[in-house]
Order: sequence, then C-alpha cells, then structure tokens
Amino acid sequence: MPEPLTIWNRKFTLMVVSNFMTSIAFYFMIMALPIHLTTDLMFGKDQTGIIIAAYIFTAVIIRPFVGLFIDKYGRRTIYLGALLFFSVLFIFYGLVSSQVAFITVRIAHGFLWGILTTAGNTLILDFIPASKRGQGIGYYGLAFTLAMAVGPLLASLIIQQTGYLVLFGLASSVAFIGTSLLLSLKFPKHIASQMTVKESLKGFFSPSAMPIAILILIIVMPYGAVLNFITIYCENVNTGTSSLFFLSLALGLAISRFFAGKEFDKKGPYRLLMISYILVVCAFPILIAFDSSITLSFSALLIGLAFGISFPVYQLMMNNVLSISMRVTANSLYLTAIDVGIGIGVVFMGYLTEYMNIKLAFGLWSILGAIGLLYYLFYVDKHYRKSVVK
Repeated sequence: MPEPLTIWNRKFTLMVVSNFMTSIAFYFMIMALPIHLTTDLMFGKDQTGIIIAAYIFTAVIIRPFVGLFIDKYGRRTIYLGALLFFSVLFIFYGLVSSQVAFITVRIAHGFLWGILTTAGNTLILDFIPASKRGQGIGYYGLAFTLAMAVGPLLASLIIQQTGYLVLFGLASSVAFIGTSLLLSLKFPKHIASQMTVKESLKGFFSPSAMPIAILILIIVMPYGAVLNFITIYCENVNTGTSSLFFLSLALGLAISRFFAGKEFDKKGPYRLLMISYILVVCAFPILIAFDSSITLSFSALLIGLAFGISFPVYQLMMNNVLSISMRVTANSLYLTAIDVGIGIGVVFMGYLTEYMNIKLAFGLWSILGAIGLLYYLFYVDKHYRKSVVK
C-alpha cells in the first residue's frame, strides 16, 4: 500500500470518527453503570466494584494475543467483527439484573474492548505518513481520551432527560454507527508473522518497553482516581459541578493534542513530559486549595493538558523501542499500562476516601506525579534514548 501523503486522508478520518463514537459509547458507562447498579438494582458497593472491574481484567488478558488473532484471521475480520459484537452488547446492560449476568456482560465487553483498542491503535499507523506519525497518533488518540471526558458528561445529561434504558440503547446505536463507517474501508494486507504465543508474551514483557510501561502505570493512577471520584468530590465539597469539571478536562485534552504530536516529531519526548508532570503536580493542590468553580475548572484544564500531552508521547515511545514487527505488542503494552494504572488508581482512591478527608486524598496524588517525574528524569529518559530502534 502506498504511503498516504496527508494525515487527514479518507481512511484516517473514518478511523478517527469511528474510534470517537465507539469510545463515547463505552465511556457512557463510567458515570451510568455504578449509579444504575447501586440505586436502581440495589447492589452493594462491593458487588458493583467487582462488576465494573471485570472489564479491566479481560481487556488486559486479551491484549498480548491480539496480534496472533490478526495474523490468523485477518485485520478486517477481527476488527470489524469485534466492533459489531461490541455495539450489540450495550443492549444487554438494560436486559440483565443479576450480578452474574452483569459480570458476564462486562467480561465480554472487556474482551472486545481489549481487541478494539489494541488493533485500532495498530491499524491507524498504516494510514499516517511516516514523517507525521506523532501528529497522527495525537489526533487519533484525542478521540479516545476526549471520549473519556465527554462520555460521562453526555451520559449525565441523557439520564436526566430520559433514563438508563434509553442510554444503553443510544450507546449501542452510537457504537453501531461508528462501526458502519468502516464497512467500506480496505485495510492493507500484511504477511502473517506466524508468531507463537510464547513469542508474543516474550515481546509483551520486553526489557526495552517495560520501564516505559511502569512509568505510564505510575502517572495514570491519578487520572483514574480523578475520573471516577470527581463526582463524589463535587457532591461533598462546596465547589462546581462534575459537568463543569469534565467540560474543562475535555478542553485541555483537545488543546494539547494539536501540538503534542508535532512537538514529539521535532524534538522527542523530554520537554513534553516535563510539562506534563509539572502540570499533574500543580493541578491537585489547586483543586483542593480553593472551593470554587473557577479553581475546579482550572485544575481540570491542567489535568486535561497534562494527560493530553503525555498519552500520545507514551504510545510513540513504546512503538519506537520495539521493532515494526512488534507494533501490535507495543500498543498492547501501552494500553494495558493505562488500564492497570486507572484500575489501581480507582481502588486506591476508594481506600483513601474510607479513612481520610476526600480533599486530602486528592491532594496526595501530586506526590505520585512527582515520583513519575523523578523516575523519568533519572532512569526512563536515558533508557529510552538507548533503546530506540533505528
């Protein structure tokens, strides 16, 4: 397949729009599912936690094997097939009522989500000019990270006007429309690598990539905590609403993606990650220092800028330290580190809020930002420079 001449070619644009729509549908569940389970179905918090966490485990487990599936069954078959089943599954959230049934749906959704995010972040590289890969990854990743902010906001508005059953139906419809956009899209043919399960797992735990994965896991923990607990924070503290927070977060994510990838292509990750870590360290004290809508919005903007900058940088770093034949593995490890980091952040934040004031609990996340900064400065930066595949 000839290399595309511009970033915003037809195939790239369709992939970005489709990714945004399916991600929006998936992140409706961040806000809707916990409340639906505890309020409507009267599940305990421990049951709710198990149900929500189920998707993370299956998404993480399946990612190392996505490359094997693509090689064996073909890119188009795996990606579009997973998208179709992914879209249909949303309907079942409104049809089931037992804990076992919900866990089954979440396990299936996590399985498909792991395939889609890994395969999508790999396939998109074929539709981006090599000289503009940083920009292209930044724009594609914007669809994913922006959905993490916009999805909960839209879900809140939909539930207020209609209800959970309508939301689940809309999620399915939005995801299906995103799927239909790609039905006419032709994916480039690649010769199967014939990689074995053992080889795939070995690449997944590559010494070149693991320090970057650990860095991602550390710094994403605060992001997971704030995404899932900001609504509770706003309800307990005399400040603005969570809707205002998510709007400002989305703005920060959007702004950052229009310069982060381009800056990476020119000068690499160092300056971008320094800015990102400093923003993380500053954002949480600002959030808790003043009880006002202005500081809530400003801290959300800083957090959005920080993670909007760092997400595409981490992905590009991961792809740069593994050979092109390991592209699926690189993206699998990148996404797994994000999922695990978010999961740990949510669990740890829940534990903190049980034993201390929620403002203090939020403030402690600045420490983790500082740890990430030091780990990058004194180890990962040098390791990355030595490990880049020429």
